[in-house]
Amino acid sequence: NLQELAAALSANGICGPTTVQVNAAAGPYAETVMLSGITGTSATNQLIIRGNGAVINSTAGGILLNNVSYTTIDSFVINLTGIYGYGISFRPFNYNHLTIRTIAC
Repeated sequence: NLQELAAALSANGICGPTTVQVNAAAGPYAETVMLSGITGTSATNQLIIRGNGAVINSTAGGILLNNVSYTTIDSFVINLTGIYGYGISFRPFNYNHLTIRTIAC
């Protein structure tokens, strides 16, 4: 699942340019995805997570980016089923090179 991917990235970081291809057919993913403090990212070692149209269903939040830089999030569909929530949330607000593309909410 996507939360296991996020936990592995947060625990281990990356050591070179890294692209993750999400298997959209394995979804929909019923979770909030939190990427937090991924070490090793830089201008030359960027992290790209390609959703390939993967659907995230969540009651309050789709993707939470906490202290993440040099990262691209691409091609996710985020469905919020609660009364309130966020598709993508950024914390804190001091990022370097963060790209969000083709997100449908």
